[in-house]
Amino acid sequence: MTAFSLMSPLALEASPSAPEVCMVQDPSTKQHLPEMITVDCNGKKEPLHLVGLGVRAVTFLRMYVYVAGLYVGEQAKLPHTSNSPAESNSNQLETVVKHWVESGVPCAVRIMPVRGTDFAHLRDGLVRAVNARVKEARKADQEYTWPKEAEVILDENLRDMKQLFPRTSVPKGHALDLIVFREAGNNQAYNLTVAYNEQILGTVRCALSDVQDTYKLFQLPVQLLLAYVSERPNISAALRTSIQAHLESRETA
Repeated sequence: MTAFSLMSPLALEASPSAPEVCMVQDPSTKQHLPEMITVDCNGKKEPLHLVGLGVRAVTFLRMYVYVAGLYVGEQAKLPHTSNSPAESNSNQLETVVKHWVESGVPCAVRIMPVRGTDFAHLRDGLVRAVNARVKEARKADQEYTWPKEAEVILDENLRDMKQLFPRTSVPKGHALDLIVFREAGNNQAYNLTVAYNEQILGTVRCALSDVQDTYKLFQLPVQLLLAYVSERPNISAALRTSIQAHLESRETA
């Protein structure tokens, strides 16, 4: 196993052809994540590359919970914006990641606990993250509106997501993947696939209806992904900083 530190920005390049697995070390916990993972999207295998990682910490307890890494497909490109996506502005970072997934680029967040936990604890944290995004999206200055159908779809998606998690423990160093991708042949449908140690637990599907032109539907798969690059909820400042450093390196390359 080859390891390198995130002191320098990551590069979106294929892993070496050697049998060794290229790993990236989180500087806070010394946990390692692979530079590349392969996930199932739309019935085929997709290689995703690491663009940043950071620790999730409970500040008032001074305790590390897990390391999270953001992975994106090889076709990811930076959108053309007037501002740098690497600026210390979570809205810019959200814009980039949202552009990727809406352009059909599969993305994933890998969660690796730094201490033993259980699926219920991880599930509840994800539900809180979605609810925090819902609260923000309901504000008057946001782009989303909430007809009855949108509420029904969100409730169904939350219920389906909760049911994916078994009632068992999750040892330190095991991997939970949240894989988000646009559905092939349907630009308005997004899937969230949850995998544990690369074994799929299930998929949540969110699709816009025929009234999609009259409102912007809050889509759970996309919003859960964006929660990891947003200041609200503040899941991991270290993760955001790491991703921003990577984007900045791509801009200046």
